[in-house]
Amino acid sequence: MNGEFATGTVANRSEGSEGAYIVYAFQAPSGRAFQNRVFDFSKNQFEQMPVHVFYDPLDPSRNAALEASVYRAD
Repeated sequence: MNGEFATGTVANRSEGSEGAYIVYAFQAPSGRAFQNRVFDFSKNQFEQMPVHVFYDPLDPSRNAALEASVYRAD
């Protein structure tokens, strides 16, 4: 619920038997770069696209890309 916001970029997209995965990267205010590999629930994220990243300011390695995390439940 609490955290900071950054704009990141999709660095890589790969298709697997279960769907698409992306690797996104962002830079914390400290200047340190972080990246994470996640399942792309949106199925709409491709290389070089911007992503909105929420992260823990005390531990930016704890982060989530909003676009890749949101999906519709019917």
